[in-house]
Amino acid sequence: MKAKDLKNSILQMAVQGKLVPQDPSDEPASALLERIRAERAKLIKEKKIKAPKGGESVIYLGSDGSRYEKRVNAKGRESESICIDGEIPFEIPDGWEWTRLEAVLSLASGLGYKKPDLAVKGDCMIRVYRGGNIGLGDNPAPKDNDIMISSEFVDDSLILHDGQIITPAVTSLENVGKAAFIKGADGKTVCGGFVFYLTPQLEDSTLSEYLFRYLSSPSHVGYCKANVKKSGQAFYNLSKAALNKALIPVPPLAEQRRIVERVSGLMPLVEEYGRLEDERQALDAALPDRLRKSVLQMAVEGKLVPQDPSDEPASALLDRIREERAKLIREKEIKAPKGGESVIYLGSDGRRYEKRGKGEPVCIDDEIPFDIPKGWEWARLATFFTKMGSGSTPAGGRKVYKDEGPMLIRSQNVHNDGLRLDDVAHFDRPLFERRSTHVEPNDMLLNITGASIGRCAVAPEEIGDADVNQHVLIMRPICPETNAFIHKAVLSELVQSQIMGSQVGATKEGLSAAKASSLLVPVPPLAEQSRIVERLDSVLANIN
Repeated sequence: MKAKDLKNSILQMAVQGKLVPQDPSDEPASALLERIRAERAKLIKEKKIKAPKGGESVIYLGSDGSRYEKRVNAKGRESESICIDGEIPFEIPDGWEWTRLEAVLSLASGLGYKKPDLAVKGDCMIRVYRGGNIGLGDNPAPKDNDIMISSEFVDDSLILHDGQIITPAVTSLENVGKAAFIKGADGKTVCGGFVFYLTPQLEDSTLSEYLFRYLSSPSHVGYCKANVKKSGQAFYNLSKAALNKALIPVPPLAEQRRIVERVSGLMPLVEEYGRLEDERQALDAALPDRLRKSVLQMAVEGKLVPQDPSDEPASALLDRIREERAKLIREKEIKAPKGGESVIYLGSDGRRYEKRGKGEPVCIDDEIPFDIPKGWEWARLATFFTKMGSGSTPAGGRKVYKDEGPMLIRSQNVHNDGLRLDDVAHFDRPLFERRSTHVEPNDMLLNITGASIGRCAVAPEEIGDADVNQHVLIMRPICPETNAFIHKAVLSELVQSQIMGSQVGATKEGLSAAKASSLLVPVPPLAEQSRIVERLDSVLANIN
């Protein structure tokens, strides 16, 4: 059960008389309601409040077991009783009574103000609570974007005080019926015009808090949602008349005290349960990603599958790749790497060195993050590709996009599990033919800017006519057999951390082609690469 559901269950049990035991010696709720009516009559006589339209509501249990309601005016005249059994949502214990909200709470709207008023700064500034301050806890909570208004525009009668309850009058449907209890008022807070003030007719802290608990219960929230009217596109209006008519079950005051104490004792436990639930959900959400990262890292460290001494060493694979690159250079299919081909090797002193072309070897031990198994080698990412370059956005941008034609692959299309082409852009073929960044089957596509930097996918055989924009790097493999492993290596924490550490620019949200070329990857024997990829695919599928 979720914490919210548990809280609702506790509140519903409380207001139905199922949370604490009844005590036959308690003064019945009818006596409490009589005192409230006497207090209301006194305030009406003193002209501090107005008499309810149609008279005071009195709900009672008839001799036939049904609930009836009559209205009694200021002169004691009674209206005809009406059976309201159809409105009663549930049975209540002996000694309890049903009443209307208007009989126990006075209802008023919050502060209305003009926008120019907010520009006036005075010696005393008053915080204005709105609907967004309600629902963040039992007590309304201040927010950074709260409106502040000078006290000269605020009537003292609107200043919030302890024991009041506030609830939105106009709000979104999910927030209809939310309530907050004023406790620890600072004398510098009011509510805005779209919030109702609910003030208990009798000053009693127990009664106030019980009423708040009922107004927070599923029964009352459900009533509010059933009685709102849509106001505009996304807002709902709860009228004063509808709220005043809401039914409230009233226990004896002594039982209210027991209910309040029990609920107050349980709520911290519910909150702790909610916190632990949130932590568990966060852990559950993070666990698959953590597992994926862990498994990928094991793979590139040579810890996922056993090594086989009979495998052809990775050095032989790298020699063939270099020979193929040299052949393509001789045939002028590609250009020679700037500065020469990178060769990383283990020196006789047990340290790693890198040699480029005719340059002197340079020790790169400080770049090597961990030891690799025998038969493995280290290499730069550029070693495996003949092309590493990004495209551009066609002149005209979105204005030249079409519903069909060659695809323009953007960063939002590149995901670690493959290309997602539901929202791919298209452009004219003549424009496509003039561009030089066409995507070919088996090309590895790497996002090099923005929040998705580091995401990587392999173009499928059926890619068709496609190009990339400036946010996507094309990496064309010399040896397609290495693609599957290199793709997994790029997704590992080893390479991803290098990508994040190699970004350029003030915003640190860009990876240059040169930086991408220099990323270090461990290279297993080709046969072991196949075993690693097969094992990874199986494990990652189970994680997903």
